[in-house]
Amino acid sequence: MQKIRVQLADHESREMLRWQQRSKEHWLANGDGNTNFFHSRASTRKRHNTISRLKDSNGRWQDTEEGIQEILLQHYRSVFASAQPSDASIGEVMTAIPRRVTPEMNAQLRQPFTTTEVKQALFGMFPFKSPGPDGMSPIFFQKFWNIVGTDVNNSVLRILNEHALLYKMNYTHVVLIPKCDTPELVSQLRPISLCNVVVKIAFKCLANLLKSMMDSIVSHSQSAFIPDRLITDNILLAFELNHFLKVSTSTKKGFAALKLDMSKAYDRVEWSFLRQVLLRLGFESEFVELVMLLVTTVSYSLTLNGVPFGYFRPERGLRQGDPLSPYLFIFCAEAFSCLIQQAEVQGTVKGIRVSPTAPCVSHLLFADDTLLFCEATELQVGTIRNILELYARASVQEVNFSKSCMTVSGTVSQEEKRRLAGRLGVRLVVSHDRYLGLPAVAVGQERPYSKISEIVSLHVLMDGIASRSFDRGDVEDDARLLVA
Repeated sequence: MQKIRVQLADHESREMLRWQQRSKEHWLANGDGNTNFFHSRASTRKRHNTISRLKDSNGRWQDTEEGIQEILLQHYRSVFASAQPSDASIGEVMTAIPRRVTPEMNAQLRQPFTTTEVKQALFGMFPFKSPGPDGMSPIFFQKFWNIVGTDVNNSVLRILNEHALLYKMNYTHVVLIPKCDTPELVSQLRPISLCNVVVKIAFKCLANLLKSMMDSIVSHSQSAFIPDRLITDNILLAFELNHFLKVSTSTKKGFAALKLDMSKAYDRVEWSFLRQVLLRLGFESEFVELVMLLVTTVSYSLTLNGVPFGYFRPERGLRQGDPLSPYLFIFCAEAFSCLIQQAEVQGTVKGIRVSPTAPCVSHLLFADDTLLFCEATELQVGTIRNILELYARASVQEVNFSKSCMTVSGTVSQEEKRRLAGRLGVRLVVSHDRYLGLPAVAVGQERPYSKISEIVSLHVLMDGIASRSFDRGDVEDDARLLVA
């Protein structure tokens, strides 16, 4: 009987683990079995992520599998096709980028990778990440490291130290996740790349190596993915600067804040531009070639409702989902930051200084979220427009002007505000309502954060938790964590 109980407990544990992996509720670390909860969440995810029909380029609905696949393939082959930026435009941008990588950093990057770094990269991955074409999550390699460790080490070190990457190893599935409940257009789908674990370990090794150097290489205006820089830094700065615009009474000069929306920022990164940025920052050519090997040997199949289809080789773009891509994108965005800094040195752009002793802030970046600040003059707005156009020609990054917006301090006439916004081709708004998910300006004393609102939100959240198949004890435990 005891043996049967042990076998039954083992079976229940495996069943719960299976549904926990499918549910993707990574925040839940420990607790009761809750297999019913995981099953419910997995079913909800499947319903949300299922694509049953899409509109084609002519606005006609396609609801057959073949029709939807054709729409997706045409779109992403177009997105990942290079626009061939001119060498002259790239060269003009490169003149603004200073050398940031020191000889000591390059000496560290020249060191051969070791088995210790490979193991550290693997065990630093979340165990239940979605599998790529190999069908394996990191937990398989972590659990059976004593069996597969030698082979994994040899494969990863051949890639990193000998630059021996087989094209088949860099084969990637692209999963399309709806951004809304009922997507109608391909643009309402978010492409997430699922790589083979061995290649992802190689990416992770490079990312771990670069992580300690990022603070010295990347300007302080960028806060994303860099150790000791927080998203709250940008949020607080943006709040203060937008508040200054709102209450500014200076009649000598007005100020403007421009919020940019970048269209498909990761997908549009040109490989030739990325290579030149890395070299200009001071990375040695051998390291740059290793990075470009990992970036340019990728091949894709799209995934529709869990089934891979199609095959193509991209000519540009970074994968959303591998550990190295955020750093590479930040290096490309650093080129834009350097252009703004160059204009500041030349005096054609001046940021906002909220007090005589405060630093002057001309731009805030969080990955592809961009806020620009300047004086509300024809010269400075025109300079920003020229910088955006130059950066677009060189990197092929595209500003979505229909979603971008501009606010100008109240001392500037309405006619002048409209003229400046028209010069940039963006919408004129009274104030930026949100930045990085939080209010960008105050709307009244304690209004967004009142105690009543917190209590009501807690009750609503409790009801939501209870409806998600938790038992009563789990609801109470979760509530205590929230209150704490």
